[in-house]
Amino acid sequence: MAENKGPGRLHAYLASYSGSEEPLMRLLPARPYIELSSNAKMLVEGCTGILEYERECIRLTAGKWVLRITGSGLQIGSMKDQCAVITGVIASVEYLSSEG
Repeated sequence: MAENKGPGRLHAYLASYSGSEEPLMRLLPARPYIELSSNAKMLVEGCTGILEYERECIRLTAGKWVLRITGSGLQIGSMKDQCAVITGVIASVEYLSSEG
């Protein structure tokens, strides 16, 4: 059977890891999961806060990133459990480093 290379190494490490999850999670980069449905709806998992909320621009914190979503008629339909749903006409999504 062929062995999975690349990301498979991380999967093998995680499968064999028997320590606490907290130190392991600090080692893994904090990256948001984003899913777009056309340019009308966006799901952001890993969202930890709202920095700006206007009809043309929404900025969210997500781990080590600040996400800047621009467009028109933007609104946050729901936000719970570190998951935000943004609707409106989405023109762009930018990843900005929160580290300056």
